[in-house]
This record gives sequence, structure tokens and C-alpha cells, in this order.
Amino acid sequence: MRKIIIIQLLFTILLLSCKKDGEETLCLGFIFEQSTLDSELDYEIINAVLETYFINADFIHIVQKTNSPVHSEFVKDKLESENIVFDSLLLTNYSEKNSEAYFLSGSNLELSTVRLINPAETNCIFSVEFKAWQNYYKKYPKSTGLHTFSRPGINAAENQAIVEYGWQADYTQGMGYLIVLVRENNKWIVTNRLPTWAS
Repeated sequence: MRKIIIIQLLFTILLLSCKKDGEETLCLGFIFEQSTLDSELDYEIINAVLETYFINADFIHIVQKTNSPVHSEFVKDKLESENIVFDSLLLTNYSEKNSEAYFLSGSNLELSTVRLINPAETNCIFSVEFKAWQNYYKKYPKSTGLHTFSRPGINAAENQAIVEYGWQADYTQGMGYLIVLVRENNKWIVTNRLPTWAS
């Protein structure tokens, strides 16, 4: 009985926070989920990607929830097609760590221009398909779109990693990448950025 009341309460809050004003959806009152990702190593790798590609960006909007599941066979084929040497434990680790989604912690993302967005807020904004992106940019005018990350997969020696990230700026403007990193002198370095999808 208690679970039913809690579910009804959450549903009511979601409906109230997603009010429609004409064709514009006003999504207000969302707070971040409690972080469920606490691996320092994962954040080191995600931060290395952010510093490599977004160091000069004014506003980086990252969906708080990680992507899952991942398609390890596709990743394996992509790595092999580029003649990238890796051990099978890297893919096993990547697949296992991404069997469920995790919530990122903004305090562990080092670039000061990074902002997280609650996935419930993105669901609210994009519940109105017609003007969703217009509504998003009206609320976040400095944004260049939404970014998503998987959890990184790391080999047994902890000197090679892979992570996927995606960027979507509109219905027909987006890209996904598989990033390969190596650890040299205690620092993660991006060695490859392989396109995986485009819209």
C-alpha cells in the first residue's frame, strides 16, 4: 500500500512539474538524483574526454543518467575494424559496468562549464515533440545541445579504457563516438575517437 502511495505521489509531482503553456512546455522544479557512480577511475576517464574535446566550451550539458546497456559486439567490431589492440577483459568490464544505468555526480566533473540535467527534466521537455528543442534552448540558451556518456570500460592492467559519448543538438544534428584512451604517466590520454552514429 505504501509503495502505491509513493508511486502516485511521484507521478503527480511529475505531472505538476511538466505544465504546458500553449505550445511551450515549462519543466520546473527538478532536482538531481542521488549520485550512484562513485568510481574515481571512471570520473578520471570521463574528465579526460571532456578536457580533450570541450576545454573551450562555454556550456556543456550532460544528462545525469549514463547510457545502458551497451552493445559490446558492435564495440568489438569497431575496435577491430580500426586495428586497435585490446584485451577481451576490456569488453567484459565495459559490458558488465553498463548492464544498468548510473547517476553522475556533478562535483566529480572537473570542468567548471559542465552542467548536469536530470533525465526526468529531459523527458518532460521532450514530451512535446513539436517544439521540444525550441523549448530546451529557450530554457538553456547557452547550451550547444545534450551530451550523454556510458560508464568507461577498463582493462585488467588499468592502462586502457573505452567510453561512449553522444551529442544531440536538434532532431537532425547529433553524433555518437567511441573513445579509446590509454594511461601514460598516471594520466589518461585519448588515442582514438571513432564515430558510431549520426543523425
